[in-house]
Amino acid sequence: MVFLGFFDDNQKVKAKDSNGKNRPCLDVLGDVMAIKLSMNDLDRDLVVMRHVFHLVDPTDNHRWEHTSTMVASGKSKTDKGDTMMSTTVGVTTALATRLVIDKKIT
Repeated sequence: MVFLGFFDDNQKVKAKDSNGKNRPCLDVLGDVMAIKLSMNDLDRDLVVMRHVFHLVDPTDNHRWEHTSTMVASGKSKTDKGDTMMSTTVGVTTALATRLVIDKKIT
């Protein structure tokens, strides 16, 4: 919270809208993070995902666990690359779009 500047009296984020009404906390948090965590041209992002699946075979009630892990780093703007966040979102969207086009999902 200190790093993000929540206790800084000089914070440039507005907690009230133009009508003087309090803005939603999530909107204010997003504004603070956009200012403090914005990437410069040399920055690279890192995505770490871990999913644990608990599976059950309906035929014999056998249970098991499967863990899927991904750790990947994007490229900087200077390297003319894509962030890993944009890649993971873009690839997922492309796959879903292809499945809809191929009528494998609705």
